[in-house]
Amino acid sequence: MSYLSTLKSSDLKQITKLLAKKESLLRKLQVIDTALDNLSGEVKPEKSASIAGTPKKRARRGKLKTKILAALKAAGEKGHTVAELAKILNTKPNNLYAWFYTTGKKTPGLKKSKDGRYSL
Repeated sequence: MSYLSTLKSSDLKQITKLLAKKESLLRKLQVIDTALDNLSGEVKPEKSASIAGTPKKRARRGKLKTKILAALKAAGEKGHTVAELAKILNTKPNNLYAWFYTTGKKTPGLKKSKDGRYSL
């Protein structure tokens, strides 16, 4: 006989209350973590949400663009390939390909050479 078949309705109510309290505490902890991150000014790697309903932290819009342009400006005329940029910026190459395909087209001064190097 399994444990679930011996549960009473009062046990289920208690479990439900405890789970709700746990989710509430996790949300409060996430708010505290966000506040600490904002104070330190550091960008930490995203942690995946382990419990359904807990939202993931999301990077602010435009951060990738500023990072890409700064790296390309530092590279000068030589520029970088997408693979090199992915290593430098610690991001996935597919995100960079998508950025160059969409936002990169609208960015003035951005050039792509025949050998696949991007430069400003």
